[in-house]
Amino acid sequence: MPVVMPPTRRSLIAQLVRIALVLAVLAGVVIFLWYRFGETPMERADRLFHKRDFFALQKLTRRQIEKGERNPLYFSYDAVSAFATQPRTHLATLLERVSAADNRAIFRRETLVRIVESNAAPKRAAEILVEALKIERPPGAELRGLIEELLKSPQPLTGAEGAFAELAHLFGKDVRQVSAKRLQMRSAPSTDASVVRQLEDGETLLVRTSNAPTNVSGRNGKWTFVLDQRMESGWVFDAYLKIPAAD
Repeated sequence: MPVVMPPTRRSLIAQLVRIALVLAVLAGVVIFLWYRFGETPMERADRLFHKRDFFALQKLTRRQIEKGERNPLYFSYDAVSAFATQPRTHLATLLERVSAADNRAIFRRETLVRIVESNAAPKRAAEILVEALKIERPPGAELRGLIEELLKSPQPLTGAEGAFAELAHLFGKDVRQVSAKRLQMRSAPSTDASVVRQLEDGETLLVRTSNAPTNVSGRNGKWTFVLDQRMESGWVFDAYLKIPAAD
């Protein structure tokens, strides 16, 4: 009957060494793949922003900032998530935190761009507009585009006191004057819509958007969404508007 001999001590050690080497190689592969293809905190922040998961984004950015991270992009994303999740937080305060991390205008501008892009708080467009007008004077091309996007949007801008004159200066081609003794500014593009208020002859307006040409009471024109000097918006029939004379 054959006798089965147990493996020698040296053989066991050799097997253990081989197993350890295999495990070490596997660990090295895992670590390489993690660093090569793994998600960094900033990449995760980008992903959470594009998913519009603002609560998770805020948790991530706060954790990074508490660790001592001074990358202004984390402060920018923190401001965006706070603006989206905390309606009572003032945008000016959030932008001050971004500025404290890095005072270059680009980071405040990009913060506003992300806020508008996310459409997280459309009812706060007036607040965004006010802050956008403060960042650069005169605004650069990107910031000007952002301001124009807010102006052309359907969002209310009531509350952005003092912004009308600067907007009229920036977008002079969109300035119009009332050419009627009394012109109804309505809540919708229809003569059946409720009246927002009566506009006076010579009053200055800014065109936000216009509908297709039509005929109202025998006059050809377009229903036009306008902004008045009180920063109130409404619809008027542009047959009763004129381009102001050049100074």
